[in-house]
Amino acid sequence: MKDLLTATKEWFRTNYSYVELEQLPDIEIISFLNLSHVQFNHDGSPTTFAKKMDLLYDYVVSQDLVDVTP
Repeated sequence: MKDLLTATKEWFRTNYSYVELEQLPDIEIISFLNLSHVQFNHDGSPTTFAKKMDLLYDYVVSQDLVDVTP
C-alpha cells in the first residue's frame, strides 16, 4: 500500500501539481483506490494506474476535498 500511496502522490505532483493532494488523509486516498469500481472497469478488466489517478482526481476535485490552485 505504501508504494501505491507514494506513486499516487508522485503522479499528482507531476501531472496535477495544482491539486493539493497532501491535504487529503492517506487512509482516504487508499480507501478510494481500493473501491471495486476504481479497481476494475465495467467489463471486469483491471483499470490502469493512469485511469485510477483520473478517477481520484475527479473525486477530490468534484467533492471539493482539497485546494485547487488555478
